Amino acid sequence: MERIETYRWDAADYLNGEADRLAYLNAALEERDPTLVAKALGDIARSRGMGRVAEQPTGATNSADSDPGSRRRDE
Repeated sequence: MERIETYRWDAADYLNGEADRLAYLNAALEERDPTLVAKALGDIARSRGMGRVAEQPTGATNSADSDPGSRRRDE
C-alpha cells in the first residue's frame, strides 16, 4: 500500500483580514450548526493571536474567591 503524505492545515492561517474573518463566520452561521460556529469563532480568535493572549497570566485575582467575607450570605 502506498503511503499518503498529509500536512497540517489550520483555517486560522488563512484568515488574513477582517473581511476574511467576517466571510468565514457568516458561512459558519449559514449552516446553523452551533458546533461549527464555535469552531469558527475559535479559528477567528487564533487568527488574531487571541490564543496567545488567553495563555498569558494577567495577575488578576477574583476578589470574591480570595475574600470569603465578600460573598453574599445566601450563596
